[in-house]
Amino acid sequence: MPESRVHGGAIAGLAVGLAVLIAGGAWFVTSAAEARAQDAAGKALLSENLLVDVEYDGFDAVLSGDVKHRKQAIKVVSKVPGTRNVRWDESKKTESATEQASSNSSGSTDPAASASHSAPQKPSASAKSAAPSASSPTDTPNPTPTPSKPSVQIPDTIPPVHFEGGVASITTSDRKRIAALASLLKQAPKTRVVITGHTDNGRTPEFRAKLSLERAQTIADVLAKDGVAASRISVKGAGKSKPIATNSTEEGRALNRRVEIRIVKG
Repeated sequence: MPESRVHGGAIAGLAVGLAVLIAGGAWFVTSAAEARAQDAAGKALLSENLLVDVEYDGFDAVLSGDVKHRKQAIKVVSKVPGTRNVRWDESKKTESATEQASSNSSGSTDPAASASHSAPQKPSASAKSAAPSASSPTDTPNPTPTPSKPSVQIPDTIPPVHFEGGVASITTSDRKRIAALASLLKQAPKTRVVITGHTDNGRTPEFRAKLSLERAQTIADVLAKDGVAASRISVKGAGKSKPIATNSTEEGRALNRRVEIRIVKG
């Protein structure tokens, strides 16, 4: 085989490998930036007491939840660094909106039946004789029912809590954020909470398993201290098994050191 052909094949193979490596690196950078933006957006929404879900598709934020918070939620998320576009997903209705639509549907009547009920009826002679005189007492009207308080809307997923390397303690701001979540959970007693701790790839497998569980327990302790029954809280540690970013950079490792909080509605 001519030497020039061998060299040409080697150069082509090297170019393909380099392209794959560059593409893989770009994916890791995009994934880390997307996770960072979603985390920041979730914290911003919760700090404004806006119970809205947020997901990122690349650098585009997709919001869903209670429509009464739509305008303010879009305004808050549009200010999050790294966010390119913000849109509201109309296909995801809140529980209260779905129940209202169901109520309207079940309460509808046939137009013809409605018309027949609303048409005035000529009273019969017997009805006239049975009619009360002007001096007879009238029935006391029923009191107007008090409207029920709308149910609390809690997102299925809460923005994660992040940790410094090798520790299970949280910051004062994160403690306040979890306390605010506890206040909402107490108003929705049928919900349960699943808390999962995670680590980066540092130390030994045994250390990571223990630390991830301790991180989850830290969040559970704050919720329990603020009035959420321990029977409603589940904790588990995942170690380094479920990273959301690369562990080859400090930025990626910081994103992986986290606790995820999932709300299970009864």
